[in-house]
Amino acid sequence: MTLSLEERLELSQELYASTMTAEEREIEEMSLVEAERRYAEWKAGRTQTIPGEQVFRELRKKYAGRDVRARR
Repeated sequence: MTLSLEERLELSQELYASTMTAEEREIEEMSLVEAERRYAEWKAGRTQTIPGEQVFRELRKKYAGRDVRARR
């Protein structure tokens, strides 16, 4: 393949984006903006992290015995 790694990554991102609806692209963009905001807050020391194990333990306790699967 004659494309560089960076060019292949860019192409794959463009192909992926082309499969999404306008609404899905908007949601994707909003998610990226939010992730960047949260990362900046963390880097600046303005937020506290919670270990993933603790998060999942608390979620299991909160939703124990409930069917929380997505319904369509």
